[in-house]
Amino acid sequence: MEKIENVAQKLSSNIVRKSKLYISLSLIAFILLTSGIFLIKSNFSVKVWLNKNDHRINDLNLHEKTFGSSDTMDVIIYNDRGIFNPHTISTIQEISEEMWKVKDIVRVESLTNYNWIESIDDDISITPFIAEDDILTEEFLNKKKNQALGDKHLVNNLISPSGKLAYIRSFLQVTNGTPPYEEIVTQVESLIKKYNHDEIHIQLSGITFINESLKRASDRDMVVVFPLVFIALVIILFAFFRNLFGVISPFVIILLTIASTFGVEGFLGIEFNNILAAVPAVLIAIGLADSVHILISYRHGTTYEGLTNEDAATRALSKNFIPTILTTITTSIGFLSLLTADIRPIHDLGMLSGIGCIFAWFFTYFLLGAFLKYINFPQRKAKEDLHFIEHIGNFSHKYRLLIVITFPLLALFMAYLGSKNIINADPVEYFSESTPIKKTFNLVEREFGASRAIELVFDSGIPEGIKDVEFLKKSELMINWIEQLPEVKRVTSIETILKKMNQTLHGDDPNFYKIPETRREVADQLFLYTLGLPSGMDLKNQISIDNRKFRVLVLWHVNDTMTAIEKSEIILAKAKEIGLNVYEGGQSPIYNRVNDLVVNTFFYSMGLTLPLIFLIMFLTFKDLKLAILSLIPNVFPLMVASGIMYLNGDEINIGNVIVFAVCLGIAVDDTIHFIANYKIKILKGHSTDQALKETLIQTGKALILTTVLLFFGFGLFAFGDFVPNQKFGIYCAMILILALISDVILLPAILYYIYRTKK
Repeated sequence: MEKIENVAQKLSSNIVRKSKLYISLSLIAFILLTSGIFLIKSNFSVKVWLNKNDHRINDLNLHEKTFGSSDTMDVIIYNDRGIFNPHTISTIQEISEEMWKVKDIVRVESLTNYNWIESIDDDISITPFIAEDDILTEEFLNKKKNQALGDKHLVNNLISPSGKLAYIRSFLQVTNGTPPYEEIVTQVESLIKKYNHDEIHIQLSGITFINESLKRASDRDMVVVFPLVFIALVIILFAFFRNLFGVISPFVIILLTIASTFGVEGFLGIEFNNILAAVPAVLIAIGLADSVHILISYRHGTTYEGLTNEDAATRALSKNFIPTILTTITTSIGFLSLLTADIRPIHDLGMLSGIGCIFAWFFTYFLLGAFLKYINFPQRKAKEDLHFIEHIGNFSHKYRLLIVITFPLLALFMAYLGSKNIINADPVEYFSESTPIKKTFNLVEREFGASRAIELVFDSGIPEGIKDVEFLKKSELMINWIEQLPEVKRVTSIETILKKMNQTLHGDDPNFYKIPETRREVADQLFLYTLGLPSGMDLKNQISIDNRKFRVLVLWHVNDTMTAIEKSEIILAKAKEIGLNVYEGGQSPIYNRVNDLVVNTFFYSMGLTLPLIFLIMFLTFKDLKLAILSLIPNVFPLMVASGIMYLNGDEINIGNVIVFAVCLGIAVDDTIHFIANYKIKILKGHSTDQALKETLIQTGKALILTTVLLFFGFGLFAFGDFVPNQKFGIYCAMILILALISDVILLPAILYYIYRTKK
């Protein structure tokens, strides 16, 4: 410890004496690092969540190669008076036609172009449900309304049971990279503007719009929330320091750190996404913590002790060297532990935040440290008013036994409640209720009774196997079973088409609404159905090209991934029982995989970070008891927060995992500053009582200021559109308050109690 203090003293003195050199070196490093910003690319597709070699990504690629892209760009048309009127039907027809012209759209399905099968004079007819040359009389539309609402394949697919909502579903072509979501959505938004009417409400949906909405929510939070955060921090810093440089300097460090970190992102080829939008918030917290501690020490030396600027700067840097080095190491370890995560955005967040922690310390010491002596704080003869902090110390000392007993019991109880939290990686839940995409899903949920879907693939095992009657009848049994599940609203498959074709070929006799009896009949009916279909409206998105597999879409009222996983496993088990090879396809397995990895990431991160923090604390202070005690005030706020999440009805998602990782790092920072200063005073011969009192007075002020800054900084994220960002801000603010209470009340109480017992 003494050797480290000597190194700190020499380095601090050197930084202050050769300030211009260190400022120049810092700025050169900044320029070199930030040049990588221009190399950053973004990715908001579902494939960003997992590593490129993950088998689920390979499965999705194979699924899309077989059936086409799962990415859709959907248009919702709603009329409270019903859609079966000339104006609304014409609007559906025109938008359906216009959607074919949108970039990368290869298939458009709507009520009007739906392939309607009927028998006319002993001939089978497959035509658009409402053709362009149909005259939209009241009698005609009433007939079509009755047909549509009586058709099992149309209801809860392209029209709602109420007849008030129509769904236009457009499919994108398969691309090797990220589809041009922004360009597609912008084009569709421009297209639908002219169709909005007092009675007709047009909204957008589909995976394409979800992914673009994720990007927009992230962009809005960056543009709207971050300025609010900066304004709040400026006000608080100015109220405390009453000095322009005392306000500007922390922000300079933060901006240099953020820019340098994103420069490294560009050099490493890491793709920007919604989760990485949290990196600036993390680095604001880290950069503020170190710079505020040093500024407060420097200000105290010049203002209240009458030291020269050079001496005060040297002492501030020297005094905070051990705590800041330790906090940088432990916080970086906390973030770098996320490199074990299989969720790519979390992995990348951990890497960038860990690197950013190191940059924050570098710029704090070699730029701010070198600039310190040029900041002039006015001298004051009066002592600082520290009665509030002294009262906290007295409270902790007086009620130490009660605190030592009740705080751990509270933490254990809240952790028990936290263990009951459910996990949800549903991307729709990432949006606040005020966003267009969430309003659309709420409307669809109200009209269809469900707004989520899964894709199932029925695999016959051999080419042309879907024409096998035994396989089709087993599949029919399976589909009928799925339809009986209470959460299922619709099942779409080729079996519906086959049954309808069979019925139509037998004079619309309801008794023939069933699977054909022979393989030849199945083959003939499939051929007959596809023979007269227009381009882009065939069965390629439902049947594999070798006729081995067919695709089934299940619309159900299941809005969280935990339940979706459970229900999917039940369905797959039932298929196996029947003797079918059925698996889940499309994008939902990726979100389900993310659901599992959220839990794994949390436990891996905590399991790796806490032992390493303990080891570093033990090696630094050579005090086993103190190293163990240092973990208590860091775990306490996380355990309490997990219980609050449960009581508040919040689900665990990726944002919550980030919360715990970030807050553990910041809480450890505060604890290390406290324990490092306490240990230094013990080594100087102070009693435990005196050391704790002086540590609270000298360090408590910085801890309170940084916590207040971060409370308002993170708390303002509650005004964001991206729900993980909202929860991230709210729970970070809450946990940091709990961490402050833990550091200035619980930790001193434990040390007081142990000292008393020892004595």
